[in-house]
Amino acid sequence: MKAQHVEELKAQTGAIEGFFVTEGNRVHLDFNTPVNLLPSYGGYQGPGDWLEGVTYGEFVECLTIAENLHQMDEQEVAEGYAHIARRLYHIPDGEKVPDLLAFHAPTLLASVWKAILAGPVEINGKKIDLRIIFRSSGGGKKPDDKTGWTGITFEVATAGLFGNVAEVERTDMWAVLIYLYKCKFEYLNEKRNTPNK
Repeated sequence: MKAQHVEELKAQTGAIEGFFVTEGNRVHLDFNTPVNLLPSYGGYQGPGDWLEGVTYGEFVECLTIAENLHQMDEQEVAEGYAHIARRLYHIPDGEKVPDLLAFHAPTLLASVWKAILAGPVEINGKKIDLRIIFRSSGGGKKPDDKTGWTGITFEVATAGLFGNVAEVERTDMWAVLIYLYKCKFEYLNEKRNTPNK
């Protein structure tokens, strides 16, 4: 490495040391963080940390693609990564997605999703356990309607708080997730406080 690069790395140590992971004698980089390390790139503006500014529709579309990557061949995976980057960085159709964003955007999405599923998330200074949204409510095996995120979107739209399906999809993802949390929390609380009949 050139001396100037070594000096630059030393100067940036405080900012980057959290991304170096030591396993035995091996040190490697780990970019799995909900902090967006590339908020803008090549003239494209991406989401903030924790996917701030991403709509519920964009979140669901990207997460659905990410959840299906394991079923895809190599070319389809590359297209899926590019699609996620296109949505999160608002890259117009027809423009080539920069390779760095095709790597970074799915990594950021996965990191935020893992953090949501790993434990309480701090929102406005309060720890909120969004995992309850995705857990079974107990009470026996309930049939799965197989509608997934689409069914959830229709349920939220039916409540009318954010409007119709298109308006729900344009709503900030965190607003919808907090609403889903609130609904599930109230349901679980009511279930706990209502004696079985």
